[in-house]
Amino acid sequence: MGVVQNKIIDNPFLLWVKTELSQRMAQNLAFIKIEPKRIFLENKIATNAVKELKAIYPKASFAANFKIRKSLIESILQLKAFFAKKAPKNSHLSKYDLIWSSNLAIPKHEMTESQIKAWNELNADDGLLMLTYLGPDTAKEFQEIFLSKPDIVDMHDFGDLLVHCGYSDPVMTMEYLKLEYENIEILFKELKALNLFQGMNEVHENKDIVEKITKLRNSDGKWSLTLEIVYGHAWKVVKKKEHIVKIDANSILVKKK
Repeated sequence: MGVVQNKIIDNPFLLWVKTELSQRMAQNLAFIKIEPKRIFLENKIATNAVKELKAIYPKASFAANFKIRKSLIESILQLKAFFAKKAPKNSHLSKYDLIWSSNLAIPKHEMTESQIKAWNELNADDGLLMLTYLGPDTAKEFQEIFLSKPDIVDMHDFGDLLVHCGYSDPVMTMEYLKLEYENIEILFKELKALNLFQGMNEVHENKDIVEKITKLRNSDGKWSLTLEIVYGHAWKVVKKKEHIVKIDANSILVKKK
């Protein structure tokens, strides 16, 4: 199993969200003492966030599943072609001390487990996985209007899945980031980009929904959009080798009564 390829999103708002998540997650590195030699960056983030990580770990080599200008970071490896081929079994080239993943959303069900197993395969033994994604309370202001919650795994369930898929000592935390909008059209555009609710494509045609959203303005005449940011990190467990001792049956002495 190789890395799960995520669709590269060039929408400026979505790129800003993922970059903001990545930069906020980087603040947690002050509490985690590691010196990774090889780092894998998953999901497209802005160049400034990559430069920040490079500054924190100047001796590390980086790889990514998205294109980064080599003129800025010459040590970045382009692995797109590499992952198109089947990597040799137990190849050290496919193992990373740190996997850095900034997601917009991690869906529930079997997709979650598949994603974690892909990370686990890329992680070196005792390697660290650090991830951040938008949690299920994202856009909570609009969930009653659309009569649904985003199909995103809860952080407590995610922590359990990390252990199930071969990680240890998972730590999951969260915080809220509130955005404010003066223009309802920009709000609609960015809600649509987040792809959390059905019916956003036809929202302008639904006068009832438009009216309900219009009434959500606060006393300043602005709309709020909450982003639930989930952070997690866990260590890959080293698989213990099975020690089997073979004993010749003829060497077993049976004590006679």
